[in-house]
Amino acid sequence: MESDLTISYQICEQLVKSQTTSFYMASKTLPYHKRKAIYAVYAFCRFCDNIVDNTNKPVEKKTALNEIKANLISDNKSGSINPIMLALKDVIYEYEIPIEYFEDLIIGMESDINFIQYNTFEQLKQYCYRVASTVGLMCLNIFGYEEEKCKTLAKDLGIAMQLTNIIRDIKEDFDLNRIYIPKEDFDNTGYTYDDLKNAETNSNFNNLIKIQISRAEKYFYTSKSLKQLVNKDSQMCLELIAEVYIRLLKQMNKSTDLILIQRTKLTFIDKISLVIKCHLPIIQKKGIF
Repeated sequence: MESDLTISYQICEQLVKSQTTSFYMASKTLPYHKRKAIYAVYAFCRFCDNIVDNTNKPVEKKTALNEIKANLISDNKSGSINPIMLALKDVIYEYEIPIEYFEDLIIGMESDINFIQYNTFEQLKQYCYRVASTVGLMCLNIFGYEEEKCKTLAKDLGIAMQLTNIIRDIKEDFDLNRIYIPKEDFDNTGYTYDDLKNAETNSNFNNLIKIQISRAEKYFYTSKSLKQLVNKDSQMCLELIAEVYIRLLKQMNKSTDLILIQRTKLTFIDKISLVIKCHLPIIQKKGIF
């Protein structure tokens, strides 16, 4: 009979597999013990996301997130708790991941419940740290590293990825009454909230998006050395995850007018090249080449 913990890890993997093809594919380059740990972290993030984005009342959402915070610091490791939490707590213990990363993540998610638009990029940057850089720091403990500067690089990569998400989901977020792009950027470009509501893609919109893309590119650039500094058995996974977002950003940069019309996805060629990159280390290891 399978243990509660084994089943919990399986549930996490199935969630990842059903939600994100590219992330699941990249994770296959990791050793099994690291792979299942990454699945637990992803499943936890999705679990919290679902609470924030469901149709419950704000007070109910906050209560649910408070229960998660209580679970994080409790000693309960039995099958009576949520299976995702059971797997996550095992990962936290095994990889010595600081609880404050998870607490900061939840604080970031709580700010989405009663959303208040950010006036400046510095305010948005703090949000990006909480909801994305914290995840990068969690994964860094799983990947393994030696140099302290890896933490700064992981934070920068998280910011770059979250900025990419914000650009990609601008219309979807607006429909949820969330505008993550800072107010100062709207003011400086002359693009208005009414323009966004009407899906206007004029020159002001292009300027607004170019500002966001330029910021994301900057953080991708400052974090690019991270993939050579994590443990070797994790380098390919990290590179592939970053590359997915970099390619999405490049696509949006080429066709800013399409951002409000359709959700940007990887091209067929991008997907094929990533599949080859994912499987090449496995093929080489087996001695086929």
